[in-house]
Amino acid sequence: MKKNLKKIIRIIIKFFVIFLGKINIGRFFLEELDRSILSYKKVIVYKGLKLKFYVPNRLSYYRIETFSTKEPETLNWIDKFEKKTTFWDIGANIGLYSCYAAKS
Repeated sequence: MKKNLKKIIRIIIKFFVIFLGKINIGRFFLEELDRSILSYKKVIVYKGLKLKFYVPNRLSYYRIETFSTKEPETLNWIDKFEKKTTFWDIGANIGLYSCYAAKS
């Protein structure tokens, strides 16, 4: 059911975008919507460090919302780094912990 609902929503959005793209005010609306989505950022503060992230999708939003709870062992490990330590982040995520390591 959820999969079908998402498919229907995608189809509706596609036709909505096609329709709006044909009129000047519609293109303006789509440009503003796009600009709004692309400029959405989320700020988190962890141990006094302020980190600001670009949030273009649900996954990024979720990872930022769970920054301090999803991988506390990673944060504890980073907190133990000595100054001037080289940190290689070879991961398949959005780089939250690399940003934290760089600022801490």
